[in-house]
Amino acid sequence: MMNRLRWYLAVSIAGVIAACSTPTDVCGCPPSRSAVIVRGILQDGAGRPVSNARIVADGIARGKPFLDSLPVSAGMLPVRTDADGTFRVVALSTFGPDTLQLRLAILPEGVTSAPPFAVILARFRFERGPLDSVIRTFSVP
Repeated sequence: MMNRLRWYLAVSIAGVIAACSTPTDVCGCPPSRSAVIVRGILQDGAGRPVSNARIVADGIARGKPFLDSLPVSAGMLPVRTDADGTFRVVALSTFGPDTLQLRLAILPEGVTSAPPFAVILARFRFERGPLDSVIRTFSVP
């Protein structure tokens, strides 16, 4: 009887250690991400709205090297600006909740070169809770 109790205890402890050391929740969900909602208007140099431009956003910790491209992961599909140049995108980050560098890759329709980036600081929170919003007007040449 005592050996069986020790065996159950050992298996239980091993299960807790394995569950707590994996990068996912017990439910098998992906790791928590932080996020912020970005609402904005995209304009050209003359102040006219830019429609049908693609926009992708993410957040990186301050002081991290800035890359020339954004890694597009699940849930980070580009959004398009509407006829008024307005858009709403959720920027995701694998960094915890904090004030992060918000990177927006902006690619107007017909432009095939590397997209221009906008970088601002934004407050990211866990995506499962209420998110902060950033509202800005962005310009492209």
